[in-house]
Amino acid sequence: MISLVSQLTLNLFSADHFAFGDFIAGENGEAIVTLENWLEKSEPLSFCVWGSQGTGKTHLLQAAVRQINQSGLRAIYLPVKDVKGDVRQAIEGLETMDLIALDDIESFYETEAENALFNLYNRAKEREGKILFSSHVKPGGANSLLPDLVSRLNAGYVYKLHELAEDQKALFLISMAERRGLKLERPVVDFIMRTFKRDMNSLCVILNLLDSASLQYGRALTVPFAKEILNSVEQ
Repeated sequence: MISLVSQLTLNLFSADHFAFGDFIAGENGEAIVTLENWLEKSEPLSFCVWGSQGTGKTHLLQAAVRQINQSGLRAIYLPVKDVKGDVRQAIEGLETMDLIALDDIESFYETEAENALFNLYNRAKEREGKILFSSHVKPGGANSLLPDLVSRLNAGYVYKLHELAEDQKALFLISMAERRGLKLERPVVDFIMRTFKRDMNSLCVILNLLDSASLQYGRALTVPFAKEILNSVEQ
């Protein structure tokens, strides 16, 4: 049996599935508008989105990278906590990018990699690049060995993301399904919301599984079909 959350490691996500237009803002409207405007400006250097798991941080980082790349500039997305090996090597040379998007930046805290991040920040500033990062806590809210680094990270925009209400999560699922050309009827959405974990990460994984199964078996997404597929997978 496969854990729903472990499906995240199976490359089921595509950057093509993350766009600002698909993000259900909820209470985060100001943060989204400011982020989109910031992508077109030269300063400040950094932008932070922070909040609990499932608030859409990864979605926004990848949407920003997609938008920058589509504009003809260069951007890169790096999920810091998933880096295998020395993270210091993983971020070496990233200052050549117009936008660096670092997910889960708290992974740097209390490690020797903090110095590498501090140096990357300074090099990006010299090249007039941008750093977009996410964290589960506000910069300075976790133990950092470098006060100067925390000061720099707080010098840019810092926005806390709030979790969506249940009805907004349902709208998100329907919107993402429509983007893929997948018809997701409300009874199926209600079944998902009633039966499975409702954090955004799990909901996105469920949508990916149903999308793949629908294509593989050539079947419409009915409640019985969704039950058949999802009941065979551990939560």
